[in-house]
Amino acid sequence: MFKIEKNIAKACLSTNSTFRDVLVKLLWGGQAVFFIDKKAKLLGSISDGDIRKALINGAQLDDIAFEHRNPFPFSVTLGTQNLMIEQIMSTKLISALPIVNKLNQIVSLAKKISVSDLAEQIPNKFFIFAGGRGERLRPFTNNCPKPMLEVAGKPIILHIIEKARAEGFFNFLISINYLGDRIKDYFGNGEKYSVNIDYIKEDSPLGTAGALSLMYDKINEPMIVTNGDVLSDVSYFQLLEYSIQNNADACVALSPKSAKLDYGLVSVVGTKVTEIREKPTITHLMNAGIYVLAPTIIELLECGKRLDITDLLTQSIKMGKAVVGYQLHEEWQDIGNPSDLYKVNKDYTERKI
Repeated sequence: MFKIEKNIAKACLSTNSTFRDVLVKLLWGGQAVFFIDKKAKLLGSISDGDIRKALINGAQLDDIAFEHRNPFPFSVTLGTQNLMIEQIMSTKLISALPIVNKLNQIVSLAKKISVSDLAEQIPNKFFIFAGGRGERLRPFTNNCPKPMLEVAGKPIILHIIEKARAEGFFNFLISINYLGDRIKDYFGNGEKYSVNIDYIKEDSPLGTAGALSLMYDKINEPMIVTNGDVLSDVSYFQLLEYSIQNNADACVALSPKSAKLDYGLVSVVGTKVTEIREKPTITHLMNAGIYVLAPTIIELLECGKRLDITDLLTQSIKMGKAVVGYQLHEEWQDIGNPSDLYKVNKDYTERKI
């Protein structure tokens, strides 16, 4: 299903626009924006995924985005039948399609109707790890499982479920172990929250991937997997779509973190010093604890065997599986210790004001 957007300014920008400009334009909801000249001639497109690839490769938000465009985006000519437009958008997994005239000038845009506007549109499973003991968060977790700790008056895991449900996910799997009955009693089968919830009970801790082995027969398509102590503004739907578009066996959300070193950094080739950088700021990409895993990854697990997801992904990379990164530019918070819990409560409470 799609609708026609005649105000092309919502999704089009000039060739001197920065990545930051593109991110603002992406708020129009089509998951791609289009470069045009002064006469509205189509010069290329750039998607949310293109931006993330550029950032992973070292681009900055204030860099010019045009050189990272797709110079040959899909488009259709004015008068193309709706059925053909629908088929192109479906088979090519694209959410916005320019409609152009004979001069290749954009006259309107076909925009896929957002999944948030439609109920129950994403059948893919959404798996939440919620079995950990939360040792670093004691004493808060002495009598409460970490995913049930409150942020701005709601359990962490409820924030995750509500956000995912707003995007169209409705089939949830939750792994439980430590104080798992507290989670099960709170959510039940999920009907209260307009979702379906099944529980995976770990009789003993299986690590951050082992629980996945207990439901191999339930997975026949890529699924979202997230730690139960991670809050982010990332679109789970876009993450899933990015993974599928890149034919990935696994997709890892990555959060950039910068740290200023207290000493000079020296580069050496052989015995020759090639560069000295005094107290540089180093940026690393951190594992954000949010993934898309295809059945080709789940089938590598041995049923009931303890395994962490980082070890599973390392094994997958060594086997030649397609493991791709998805760099976040959205807010992200791992709630691992009391100071994290205090900070995220402050941030989310301020959002409500």
